[in-house]
Amino acid sequence: MKIFEHDVDLPGYSAADIWPALMELLHTPERYLAGCDRSAVREVMAEGTLIRLIRKKYFGSSQLEDEVVFTPCQMVEILVAVGPRWPRSAQVIAIQARKSGCRLVFSYEQNVLKDPMTGIYAELRNKAYMQKDLLFVGLLKKRLQHDSDSVQERQ
Repeated sequence: MKIFEHDVDLPGYSAADIWPALMELLHTPERYLAGCDRSAVREVMAEGTLIRLIRKKYFGSSQLEDEVVFTPCQMVEILVAVGPRWPRSAQVIAIQARKSGCRLVFSYEQNVLKDPMTGIYAELRNKAYMQKDLLFVGLLKKRLQHDSDSVQERQ
């Protein structure tokens, strides 16, 4: 069940422009994920055009393992298995081409029949997702600007 979705436009950038920076950030979730002290990529697999990472994220004394599936220049899926206090869940970042650039569509899904959070709890959760994603996009833009500045310096 999809529990939340929002999008962010990136004018002036194509999917091919943002892809390397997107992959880099998803290798280092501690840069944008609140409470994540560190992370480690435990395994990398290639299946045709798909790339799969198995990551372990550390939150103090707690650990969470997830799988990140990259479909180049189209989509990223972050899959979390069921745990002792949470259902199986997924975050999808889809890249859509626009006339003026591209759009990132962030969606969150949980393996539940009905959203377990309602009212203020759902609102707070969704705001937290959006804030995390906006931080992610800010870091992405910063990296893209850095890459653009580096190219201009070499010319």
